[in-house]
Amino acid sequence: MLEGWTAQMLSRGLQADTIRPRLSLIQRFQKFAGTYPWEWLPGDVEEFLSELRSRDSPISLKTLRTYSSAIAMFCGFIANQSYGWTDFCESKFGNVPVQIVNDWNRPHHVTDDDLPSRRRAFTKRELQT
Repeated sequence: MLEGWTAQMLSRGLQADTIRPRLSLIQRFQKFAGTYPWEWLPGDVEEFLSELRSRDSPISLKTLRTYSSAIAMFCGFIANQSYGWTDFCESKFGNVPVQIVNDWNRPHHVTDDDLPSRRRAFTKRELQT
């Protein structure tokens, strides 16, 4: 699955510096979940991301969104009928991979300027000050 996803990302013109961290994240997530991708459930990604946000040094909201998006992209790839993983998994394991990231557990931007002040345009109030 990871090799297929790598090929798909390369065919889209993505660079190794983009692909490597995504693959690493999926491997970390699989280790955390302790199950195979065709067994993953939405609760698995929720527990994974929640654990990363509840540490003494939690990941940023931006990183949370990046991780969520990468997991969603991988699940979108393996759950897409075109790639054959659903048929393969159903015939071998009696279960199919599904999209586990959805609107209910995907982190969203809270505001349009959801960046630290050092990395976004100033607001009018900030400019006045």
